[in-house]
Amino acid sequence: MTNSPKTILSRRKWIGISGAAATSALVFPFQVAAKEADHKFHQHRSTLKGFYANSYLIEGEDECALIDTHLNIDEAQDLTKLINAIGKPLKTIVITHPHPDHYLGLEHLGPLFPTATIQSSKATLEIIRTTAADWQAFPNSLKPLKQGDILLANRQFKCLLLADAESVAPVVLFDTKSKTLITGDHVLNRQHLWMVEGRMEAWRNNLALLADLSPKVVLPGHGDIGGPELIGLTDSYLRDFLSMKTRNLTAALIKQGMLARYPNHLFTEALDNSILAN
Repeated sequence: MTNSPKTILSRRKWIGISGAAATSALVFPFQVAAKEADHKFHQHRSTLKGFYANSYLIEGEDECALIDTHLNIDEAQDLTKLINAIGKPLKTIVITHPHPDHYLGLEHLGPLFPTATIQSSKATLEIIRTTAADWQAFPNSLKPLKQGDILLANRQFKCLLLADAESVAPVVLFDTKSKTLITGDHVLNRQHLWMVEGRMEAWRNNLALLADLSPKVVLPGHGDIGGPELIGLTDSYLRDFLSMKTRNLTAALIKQGMLARYPNHLFTEALDNSILAN
């Protein structure tokens, strides 16, 4: 999808891509076990209505930080239940990139957690600020992230501001102690990639940088939590798509080839739109 505010800001347009009518349901979170970790990661997944996007709640000793906020208000309401169940103050919300399925839940979460600071890249915050102008209330302060160390739930992470790729201005977080990598949509697990914006070579370059971090646990933007193999699998998907594109195959043959290689991937609408855009 293009990066103009009018396309980025439309929740209705994104829902229309999938034609989904499913309601959101709370997916019980599980914790990433890491011997060195003194905090917990809780995964919350949306349904097809929210394109199976992930949000992650980082639970520290006495506070929490949230990574991404889903697309729909009902999904954000379920995410609120998780935050309240943990029972620790939500101090920070980090948005990994400005695609609506990762930030529009702020419309619901912001007023409920008014003291939580919204942090992301400068470009993403500008999009959020523009979007929030149409919301009834949005009391949260916005803070641009910088490359380097960031404290989340009283835990130090490395913040990586990567080159435009799957989206503009992507943010990736790496916990060097537990070797846990939070990738946003740079890495997906068994879901077709959203390649509408092009920049697939830049995406592959960014994946090489992530692989160099040698993570043990990878928290993808969509799909189940896994290990470093998810980085390679995402790169293979991009490589296969680029190979078919350079062979000047028809759209039907590209789709046939990708489905043959990735028969168990979810959300074929992303593949359809990627073929159309490319």
